[in-house]
Amino acid sequence: MSTPPEALRYPVAPPSAVPRPFGLLSVAVEGEGSPAAGPAPWERGVDYYSPLCNRATGSLEGWCPEPDFEKELVPFDPVRVEGAPFTVTSGSICTAPSFDAEVEAEVQLARGEAYRVEELFFAGQLTRPELADLGAASDIACALGALEAYAASHYGARPVLHAPVVLLPLLFRDRLVERDGERIVTGWGTPVAVGAGYPQSDPATLLITGQVTAWRTEPFVNSDFNVRKNERLAIAERTYVLTADCLAAAITVPGCPGGETQ
Repeated sequence: MSTPPEALRYPVAPPSAVPRPFGLLSVAVEGEGSPAAGPAPWERGVDYYSPLCNRATGSLEGWCPEPDFEKELVPFDPVRVEGAPFTVTSGSICTAPSFDAEVEAEVQLARGEAYRVEELFFAGQLTRPELADLGAASDIACALGALEAYAASHYGARPVLHAPVVLLPLLFRDRLVERDGERIVTGWGTPVAVGAGYPQSDPATLLITGQVTAWRTEPFVNSDFNVRKNERLAIAERTYVLTADCLAAAITVPGCPGGETQ
């Protein structure tokens, strides 16, 4: 009697999840320790004064420093910069006796957290009171030019361009961006964050901000065992704080035909 095929099957580990390149976290600067350790070393940057997660205010706060009016190019008002903490979570559950729920929860968290971070970051930038709405552009080249010109007039350091995936084919087709190692940059050298979590609507929104700084905790895992159901379960979470330095401007542009995903 031959052995049924089912008896020859063995559980194997799935292939590791390879993160999407060129996302928001690939261009963000990693915050180290307390931001109050010293002033930001770039002109017209943010002087942060609160610790990573201020338990009293629930935020990371700072002020753009007063300008040097001899060098000032445009009228300038101090801009309050705040990054409210948010937590990304993921979980796992299984009845297999050898199932390590804690490890699997961390794996699931790593697969989806970048998308959620991008989603929350973009939504937060569009609600900044100082956001400059540059309206609508006729094509993507004009949109990019308007954003970089605005950044040149209002920001003393290198900005970051945020583009939804739906615009990536147009940016490369018109040779507005190029690959530079593990980054995508514009002709002016502005790094481009291509966010899968950014809104993929049509018309699409292009966003430019100042330097993005990210702080995050180590993953925290909480596990449990349901005796009645014989289930092992775990929840993994990580808390983030992201700030975008002193600049935010947005413009809409037609996307790829049929690119609507929402």
